[in-house]
Amino acid sequence: MKKIIEHLHAEWYKYLLEILVITIGILGAFTLNNWNENRKDRNNEVYLLNRLHKEVVSDSLTLARYIDLNKGHEGRGDYLLNNLDNPAANMDSIVSCVFFSGRFVWFQSSSPTYDEIVSSGRLGIIQNDSLKNLISSYYGRLESYVNFQFYESREIKAEYNRHKNRYFDLSMMTDYWKAKGAFIAVDSMSQYLLDWDGFRQDPETPIHLRNSRGVNRELSYQYATGHMNRLHNLLTAIRKEIKEVQ
Repeated sequence: MKKIIEHLHAEWYKYLLEILVITIGILGAFTLNNWNENRKDRNNEVYLLNRLHKEVVSDSLTLARYIDLNKGHEGRGDYLLNNLDNPAANMDSIVSCVFFSGRFVWFQSSSPTYDEIVSSGRLGIIQNDSLKNLISSYYGRLESYVNFQFYESREIKAEYNRHKNRYFDLSMMTDYWKAKGAFIAVDSMSQYLLDWDGFRQDPETPIHLRNSRGVNRELSYQYATGHMNRLHNLLTAIRKEIKEVQ
């Protein structure tokens, strides 16, 4: 035992060095493993952010188109209101406006990546809390917006269409869809019910037209201000985060 103690006393620095080497090796392995895991998480984050970026860009392009479409439907409502006292109005334009005034274009976000992130519980992979909150707020507000305004808008348009269908044959709408935006002369649709005089003289018509036009006006305004601003802010934040993470 005495010899062992004397040997350890003489060689202690060698054993200490071995312990240090082993300890450093273990710590280095843990550090490297953590670095690899963090790098993997960051790569996954960039991948998801790039996918989100593509979808938000697509949303912004779709939204811009829907703003124009709703403004167009609003303009058709104006045209009809301005011609209610005109029995000699251009029937080609009147009939087209009557039908398309009953339409509204509802924006629905393309969000497969966000849905995937939420359903899989991976929202935490986005490390920037401000960006994470911005993403959740954007998609959350869209959902609440659908629950409120979509159903109200749909009902107003349905009331207008029920009123309109008393004077104009709904079957002719198929001809407009087949034409894909091309001009259609009313003379070619003589087989359908076209009662412009009855429609314009009905005292309920101005009410339905104003309500229907109001839906398109509100949607185009909401899309152009609230929705588009939120999209712009989200795009800016995503681009900034991708640049910083890469």
